[in-house]
Amino acid sequence: MKGKIFTQAEASRAIPYLKRIATDAIASMKLIQRHGRAIANLRADDVLSQEEREEAIRQHEAKIEILEARIEDCRKELEPLGCFLDDPERGIIKFYGEMDSRIVYFTWKPGEPRVAFWHPMEKTYSDRQPIDGDEMLAGNTP
Repeated sequence: MKGKIFTQAEASRAIPYLKRIATDAIASMKLIQRHGRAIANLRADDVLSQEEREEAIRQHEAKIEILEARIEDCRKELEPLGCFLDDPERGIIKFYGEMDSRIVYFTWKPGEPRVAFWHPMEKTYSDRQPIDGDEMLAGNTP
């Protein structure tokens, strides 16, 4: 484990900054998927010549590389803050936190007003549960 251990309040204060990063990661992932679908369609295309098809595929692959670098930049931008991008497709960001004297992950995703969920380090995002006092958000699970 490497990073800052956040309180729930500290993690929540970072949200305005994190929204931009998460939004950028989500948008990049959507574009990567779009280019991936275009590549699949090109590979199945029988109208273009092989040379035209290969050139179009190279162009899409080049765009994917740029977008993957952008996601990596998002990850690097979070590192100095002590949190990390767990799932760029959904914009999920994790923080180290402490619950009942043990280190856990606090989690946040775009659309949530504050950091209100956690899960044990050996579990995944789908196992998250509300931080005490945030039971009203319990229905806002993965």
